[in-house]
Amino acid sequence: MAFDDARVDLELLRTLLAIGDSATFAEAARKRRVTPPAVSQQMKALEGQLGVKLFERVGRRAVLTARGAALVEVLRATFSGLSTALEALVDDVAQVAGEVRLGGPGPFSNLWLRPRVAELLSRHPGLSLSIEYAVPSVLVQRLLRGELDLALVVQPVDEPQLASKVVHVEAFTAVASPKFLGRATRPRSADDFRQLPFLVFDRDFAMLGPWWRSFFGRHEALPTRIPCAVTSLFDLKALALDGLGIAVLPTYFVEAELKAKTLVSLDPPAAGARGAKNPISLCWRRSALETARFRAVREQLLEGAPDW
Repeated sequence: MAFDDARVDLELLRTLLAIGDSATFAEAARKRRVTPPAVSQQMKALEGQLGVKLFERVGRRAVLTARGAALVEVLRATFSGLSTALEALVDDVAQVAGEVRLGGPGPFSNLWLRPRVAELLSRHPGLSLSIEYAVPSVLVQRLLRGELDLALVVQPVDEPQLASKVVHVEAFTAVASPKFLGRATRPRSADDFRQLPFLVFDRDFAMLGPWWRSFFGRHEALPTRIPCAVTSLFDLKALALDGLGIAVLPTYFVEAELKAKTLVSLDPPAAGARGAKNPISLCWRRSALETARFRAVREQLLEGAPDW
């Protein structure tokens, strides 16, 4: 017949373990912070719950039976393991140690995230960061499935299960190489730009579209001369450096080339144009367990976040 362990009071088992680890009931009572009569009453109650005699009289003393002693040995190992597990659980939540899984877009994460990762690992030697790159839709799904703890997402986040905070506002600029410009008149108007070849990240014009509308408005048709579409910002920049056309890229991604003048910005001097702006948000599940390591990473990545 199966035994219903729900009937047994764990505190009584702790008292039994204290007796097994003590020379007398009085010593066990001190450990349990009760009186010796209370210890005796607790053991009678435990025997009643188990339906087994745990003690026998030897002279004037109550000593453990063989079954009682065997149960004490099991309790000793069980409660020791439980204490270790609980301590580990508390440490896992309270200490900045262990793994935090991050996701983000490759080029932005490479440039923006790297110094923050260095700061985190320097400040918290027990911290371990796992970083992966993916497109926004994949990052959001991996967050929702609990496969990532935090993600940098380059798009507005409209998902009730996720919280988000803008950490960077991405700006775009149209660039070309001096080699390309040596063969073409510098464009100024929408018509000028439409006559020239554009290199794009994808044919949805994820960067070219916002840039174009910010300067020329929605009524002006987008360029149609697209000799190459490549889903790599690094390749896109390389093709522009090779003089194969105009590329619209994040400003942070071409700062070094603009400074070295290996690329030139072609943003037109349009009155009142604000330029294309794209918020990048740090996202996390609202239901996520907020361990100390999770909070440390989130706070570091949110530090200095712009108002948006």
